[in-house]
Amino acid sequence: MLVGWLRCHLPQTTGGASPIIRISGACPASLSIPAGEGRWPGAIMFPDAGGMRDTMHQMGGRIAAAASFHGGNLAEAENPDSPHQMASGIKAAVYVAGAIEDQSFPDEQKNRLEMALTEAGVVHTIETYQAHHGFAVPDFPSFDASAAERHWEAIEQFFGSVLGH
Repeated sequence: MLVGWLRCHLPQTTGGASPIIRISGACPASLSIPAGEGRWPGAIMFPDAGGMRDTMHQMGGRIAAAASFHGGNLAEAENPDSPHQMASGIKAAVYVAGAIEDQSFPDEQKNRLEMALTEAGVVHTIETYQAHHGFAVPDFPSFDASAAERHWEAIEQFFGSVLGH
């Protein structure tokens, strides 16, 4: 159910659509986190560092789950605004799926992000799909059907486990 809903509501192309989706109370009730938990009822997916940084700053500990698929610049060493710098304030479970040969999120950044999240006690998973940046976007030249399907499965498993669905 979750993946079916997301497939209908996530932009399937990059043609001017917002790269951030918020799953909130406007969605089917089965996707909501009970209000008594004191957290924002849903999850947020981020394509890049700016979206992740800005939303984490604005929403703070109210986010239950955050995921990034082939996101870039998530742990820039010299950038004080890099998302890894705010790891201690992250209360959400985090899932990051990087891409191979991705200059916007190389192994050094993956390792830096892993270290920051671990030190902050953030429940997280960071993995690398064997596909190139843009693997889940059908109108990208780097679209990879197998990796895209894997990303849908990861969405369902991750958000399902965190949100209890």
